[in-house]
Amino acid sequence: MKLHRRIVNSSDVGGERIQKTSSLKPAPSSSAEATEISPKVWAFFVGTFATEFASKALQVTLPLLLLQFAKSLSAVGFITALTAGVDTSGTLVGGWLCDRLQARTLLVAATAMRALGLALIPILLTIQVLTLPLAVSIFVLDSMARGMADTARNTMPMILVGKNRHALDRLNSRYQTVFELGSVAGSFLVGLLLIGF
Repeated sequence: MKLHRRIVNSSDVGGERIQKTSSLKPAPSSSAEATEISPKVWAFFVGTFATEFASKALQVTLPLLLLQFAKSLSAVGFITALTAGVDTSGTLVGGWLCDRLQARTLLVAATAMRALGLALIPILLTIQVLTLPLAVSIFVLDSMARGMADTARNTMPMILVGKNRHALDRLNSRYQTVFELGSVAGSFLVGLLLIGF
């Protein structure tokens, strides 16, 4: 039910009494404003999808690359477990850094670190100087940066929409959807490419 309040203003102009009426309608709900997606939020979604797409694609291809050097499944399994542990440590380090740096700055720095490290792999492969210790070192650094980036990215929703509970819930649900879509798409595409080649 909509409530209207009637206001009557009376004034005498030239001996005539004039009545003005106006009605106050309820202010538009803030929930409608909260559902709008700003360009910054769209950029956050696109970056999340692209990052998770690349991460899952790498998690499929990097063990295969290590297998070319290690020649042992047990060694590849150990290295994979090592990188998973370093990833977890990266989230702890990322939390410590978020208390001292802005989450946005940490996210940009960690993502740039990952891009730089992983860009070295095809370059080193092309010039045929990539060795197992060097590859493991790059993967460990990438895992550390990935953990820090994950921590920084998880704090971004509150930075983007503030403490508006409704907007925060909607952003988190959409963020999680985009995150999972990137994960599935990255693994699926690499799987198709491996089957095709």
